[in-house]
Amino acid sequence: MRSLDIELHPTIKCAIRDRRKKLLLTMYILSFIVFLMLGIKDLSFGFYKNFFLDFFTLALIVTSYLIFFLRENYEIASHSILFIVGIAIIYAITMNNFNHLTPIYIIPFIMSVFFLFSWKKGFFLNLLYCFIFIICIFLTKDFENACSFMNDDFAFVNFIAVITIIFVFIYFYEVTRVDAYKVLLELSQKQEMLYKEINHRVKNNLNIVSSMLSMQAQKESKEVQDIIAVSKHRIESIAMVHSMLYTSNNIEKINAKSFIEKLCLNLIDTMKSKIKVVLSIKELEFPLNEVVPIGLILNELITNSIKYAFLHVKNPTITITLQTHENYILLTYYDNGVGYDIEKGVKLGLTLVKLNVKQLKASMQVKNKSGLLFNIKYKRKIDV
Repeated sequence: MRSLDIELHPTIKCAIRDRRKKLLLTMYILSFIVFLMLGIKDLSFGFYKNFFLDFFTLALIVTSYLIFFLRENYEIASHSILFIVGIAIIYAITMNNFNHLTPIYIIPFIMSVFFLFSWKKGFFLNLLYCFIFIICIFLTKDFENACSFMNDDFAFVNFIAVITIIFVFIYFYEVTRVDAYKVLLELSQKQEMLYKEINHRVKNNLNIVSSMLSMQAQKESKEVQDIIAVSKHRIESIAMVHSMLYTSNNIEKINAKSFIEKLCLNLIDTMKSKIKVVLSIKELEFPLNEVVPIGLILNELITNSIKYAFLHVKNPTITITLQTHENYILLTYYDNGVGYDIEKGVKLGLTLVKLNVKQLKASMQVKNKSGLLFNIKYKRKIDV
């Protein structure tokens, strides 16, 4: 039989915390409904003393919910609701209802303790609560009359058997639950390693293609070398995405600020340009299907600006901003160069810009006054 003394991974701890939160919320709701119905019943039958106790218990439940549960202090909230329900159970047992309703009161309570805490703590708390129950029962007046059930050997043995089954069931439930978390975590880690390995190999393959283009360019004319260099920049932009995914803690998303900064620095260094680049990038996480088009768009715009925009322009500057507004991403690119009429242009780079804008399902506005301005706007998916 396996021990539950294992070091839990943060992912498992998070899952257990979410599970406890749901169970706690269920206990609060059920407890509130039960005592509300009891209060209505006692009030309708004129049992005002019981109604006062019901109302007081309801107030404790609501107070515990507001002070502990809503503030996400689930450890204290668990003790709090169990303490409130435990007091109510002790009161019910000592009101001459032990014979018929004991299983209804005690068994769900025992299960709740195990579900809200670890095996060891649940076992300890159950023993403590049961000990308190027994003490209260023996201190109750007319104990012999109220607890004839205890003198029925057959009924008592059945009750002990049911309690034992509950304890054994909860133990194996806890073992299998933790084991299931471990299996899921191992599968997740294997998938993460595989995904990173794929990104690593894609990056290496793209770098090989880029190197092959460089080797080919050495044998070509200056004009062809420039064309190959542009293609290399496009390939390197995509390779950079996979490189960042490989080294990132998040295997699905890339930090937009880090990526764009690295992309701009790489292009400026490669093209040996002294153009000033001003960035205003919000800390956003982009998935692969967003960051690749954005990287290709910026690659084309920066390359075009460096090559064509700043002839005889003092203080050449490129400004890139990436912000959010509601569920929209706003990408703005501006250079203070000589401008370019995109409607008359037939260059491949600007065609690629339009294709990637279309891939993002974005809208694009271009202004050609005192430089070149691109405003690109698209709506993000809700789950991104």
